Amino acid sequence: MPAAAALLATALVGAGSLAAAGKPEVVVGISVMKEIVSSDAEGRRKAELAPADITQRGDTLVYEIAFTNKGDAPALNARVVDPIPEGTALIAESWGADSADMTVSLDGGKTFTTHPVQQKVTLPDGTTSVEQVDPSRYTHLAWTSREPLAPGATRTARFKVQVR
Repeated sequence: MPAAAALLATALVGAGSLAAAGKPEVVVGISVMKEIVSSDAEGRRKAELAPADITQRGDTLVYEIAFTNKGDAPALNARVVDPIPEGTALIAESWGADSADMTVSLDGGKTFTTHPVQQKVTLPDGTTSVEQVDPSRYTHLAWTSREPLAPGATRTARFKVQVR
């Protein structure tokens, strides 16, 4: 399996400006670590993060995405769109973000909706039912800053995936 850092290709950023005189410049930084869980003598589980240079099936990877406004004007609706790395599956409820709302995509980033995603399915008897989509089927995550991202300010988003 390739180095984990190579699994995440790109993050896209969109931002608008509040002030005509200045310009926002949203820069994205991405880090990935491997989560290693161990147990002490009393059986208590402890999670530690280690470099994700080499990964294998079953490993849990922790991604952190920081988006910072390096410009001189606030960024309105600063948004980061991030694909779930190929060869991995998003771990349910493993995500979080500082002052940002998350949406998800099932179709390669073409459309986004809020989590949890509900989808109509046809059952073997021909009837239909609405069921919750497993987050492992999500293809992209997007975070949009709830408030203008001031010059110098940073928002951070996190999520975990399991290597398939």
